[in-house]
Amino acid sequence: MELIKSAIPDEISERITVLRYPLAVLVVMLHASWGTTNADFIKFDLAHNPFTFVQWFVQAIGCGAVPLFFAISSYLIFKKAEPYAVLIRKKIRSLVIPYFVWTCLTILFYWIAAKFSFMQGYFESKPDLYVSGWNVLDWFKAFMGLGRENGHPIGGPLWFVRDLIFFVLLVPVIQFFMKRFACAFLLLVSIMYFYGIDFYFIGTSSLFYCVLGAYYAQVDVKFEKLISLSTIEIFVLLAISYFIMKFAGRGDEIYTCIVSLSLWTTSRYLILSERITLLLKKVSVYSFFLFAIHGMMMLVAKTLLCKLFTLHDYNFLCVWLLSIILVTVIGTAVAILICHFIPKVYFVLNGGR
Repeated sequence: MELIKSAIPDEISERITVLRYPLAVLVVMLHASWGTTNADFIKFDLAHNPFTFVQWFVQAIGCGAVPLFFAISSYLIFKKAEPYAVLIRKKIRSLVIPYFVWTCLTILFYWIAAKFSFMQGYFESKPDLYVSGWNVLDWFKAFMGLGRENGHPIGGPLWFVRDLIFFVLLVPVIQFFMKRFACAFLLLVSIMYFYGIDFYFIGTSSLFYCVLGAYYAQVDVKFEKLISLSTIEIFVLLAISYFIMKFAGRGDEIYTCIVSLSLWTTSRYLILSERITLLLKKVSVYSFFLFAIHGMMMLVAKTLLCKLFTLHDYNFLCVWLLSIILVTVIGTAVAILICHFIPKVYFVLNGGR
């Protein structure tokens, strides 16, 4: 099978565009939950809270956002099929430079935050974030994530960008296998993903969704027909996979895959409304900025809100909702202001998007 450069269908392009910002917001909502990231040093018993189900629901749906980002990114790379030298030049601008700039900004953020008394509880629970005491190895870990908790760089959400950079380096290898035995290669990566066989430098889950996006872009199949499931069919698949995951201790990967499929399917309904489509197209340019900055903002928002509210029942829901609203609104507003007043800075931060 030869790799064929072909135009991206208008409907697919539109669906990708309208999904970008909602997926970024979904990641914000996911990281507003306790037990994920940021202000976990604040002790709060969720076991008997009546609003825990809200957090559970967001986590159940949000797990598919980043995998879908991987699939979309890979689809665009392989559908455009640009010469590798051109691809590398573009990805240095859109991935490598923003990755290192945002990592430096995150390190600066932690260095400044450590000086505020209201943040001391966080740094006492994570002493490795005291930048002033780092050695050379600590700096390497901060940028690359290797050897750190969960293998993530210091800018937690930036692991997505880091894995995507590694995938771009592997594009010639992926192309080689796609030309000769695309189905067998996809099956091999799928087995590695579902059985948890990981690489040291790139997660198999990242690789699986990237290869899936590449397969969709390159193989001439009516994939849209295969995934044109009704809402009730998707709900049944989600329910079955969730119960397998919850009660059999297996199926996390299957569940995440179906959630990603469900999120992609929702884009069919988003483009039915012209007003919603126009709005989401306008804010889509701010999705990467929001994705990159939300981790830092969420830490500050949750810490300050927990100083203002005593965490119990209704207050728990208030803190959760307010942190999402504040981070989303302020993060987007900051992006708009930078884009308007200092566009060259925004161009660098946003990778030229």
